[in-house]
Order: sequence, then structure tokens, then C-alpha cells
Amino acid sequence: MNLSVERMMMQYTQGRSHKTFAARLLPQNYQYPKNAKRTISRYGFKWELDISDYMQYCLYFGIVTEPRKKLYDLVPDAGIVIDVGVNFGETLLHFSKLAPKGTVIGFEPIPFLYHQCKHHLEINHITNAHLHNLALSDKPEKLNFNLAVVHNTGGFSMQKSTNGQGIVNAVRLDDFCLENKIEKVDLIKIDVEGFEYNVLLGAQQVLARHKPTLFIELDDTNLKKHNSSAKQLVALLLAVGYRITNAETDDALDANANFDACHYDIICRIEN
Repeated sequence: MNLSVERMMMQYTQGRSHKTFAARLLPQNYQYPKNAKRTISRYGFKWELDISDYMQYCLYFGIVTEPRKKLYDLVPDAGIVIDVGVNFGETLLHFSKLAPKGTVIGFEPIPFLYHQCKHHLEINHITNAHLHNLALSDKPEKLNFNLAVVHNTGGFSMQKSTNGQGIVNAVRLDDFCLENKIEKVDLIKIDVEGFEYNVLLGAQQVLARHKPTLFIELDDTNLKKHNSSAKQLVALLLAVGYRITNAETDDALDANANFDACHYDIICRIEN
């Protein structure tokens, strides 16, 4: 598909679900060669994308795969927002715009994604977002990352085993906040393909002290690949005092809910 046809198709895919007829008419992202570069302005930002990657392909065509309004409505215009798993920076850049009087802190352990996100921050002249080439875990350690999902960087995950394709440094969020004298955390978004429980274990002091709102991907299958579960994660947050709701339906969740094979985002708040 040439560029003029791509731009024409955007009229029909912008803001639409990936399940719509127009989206299905497009060539799939994996049909593009690697490093299929496109430059575009979208949502007030300039993006330099590789549309052979599914996440960047969706941004390029304006295809909506996940509802983000609930997340963006949680962002305070002043305060500190933490983005765990920033990928190429789509959410991080939105956070920076929504918190003009605040500070945004991003963590992206995979080197080439870190550099791509850093580039997007630079070309958009963003100064209130700070990016770190680190993973978050339950202890300071070396982690491996798995690049098995060839055409979808959103499927990359951290591994505690030695069977990975690269080594990255991991820290606890508690230690990071202490060392950097972060006195208040307002919102934390965590989307790390099943490593969410480990991130939370390393953030117990932050949760108890700052009581931030949390927006977390809850995927039982991915969590079990990392020796935890959705039920275990929810139980951990309930014990800290969080009230948990399904971000899409607003249904309250407790320890007795059925989490088998669940896949949705949750919003977690401590009510004073």
C-alpha cells in the first residue's frame, strides 16, 4: 500500500476499533518489512514510527485497541505520575501533556525501545518527563528480556531466568523513590506483560506512604507465566487497603471474583 492510499484509509480508521471493517481492509503490520518508517503528527505530537510493529502501526492508522480515557482522566495536572513499561512512549507523552505542572517518570528496560521513546521526547521538546532505562522488580537484580513476539513489542516481557535475549538492570520502586527524594506519587500505570506482581512487591513502601492511584493491566495468563496470578495480585492490593474496579465496566472486584484467564485493566484507589 503506497503512502497516498495509507493516508486515505486513515480517514476511515482514525479513532475506530481494530475490529471494524475498515481496519480489517488494511495490510496487517507483519506484512510490512521491518523498519517500515513513517513520520506523522497525531494527538498533538510528532511521531517517527516503524509500522511493522503492531503498537506503532495502530498509532499510525489511529486504530484504538484499548480504551485509554479512563487512564487519562486519572492524571493530575500537577503532581508525580509514574509509567512502568513505556514502550515507544505513546502513554508517557500523553501523561506529559496532561500534567503540565507535574513530573512524569517513565521506566523502559529494553534498550531500543528506551532510545525510541527518548527520541520522541526530544523531537517534541518535552521537559517534564524523565525516562530511565531500568526495569522494576521486587529486588535489585539483573533480568533477561524476551523478544519472542516478533511483530508486537507490546508483548515483550522480563524474565528472572537466564534464558533471555538481553540483560537489563532492575531496581525496586521503593529504593528509586528514596534515592531520588520523591516525596509524593499520585498515579502509577503498570503494563509489563505479567511482571506486574513483582513490580508491586518492590513498591510496598510507596503504596503505604503515598497511596497513589494505580492503573494496572490484569492478565491472569501472563501473570502465571511469572509464578503469580491475578488473584494473588488483587489480594496483595486489597491487603494494603485498595478498592479495585474493572476499568472498563466499573465493577468492583474482591478476592472472591473469578480471575481465571482474565484480561482487562484495573483501577485501584485507597479511599480516605
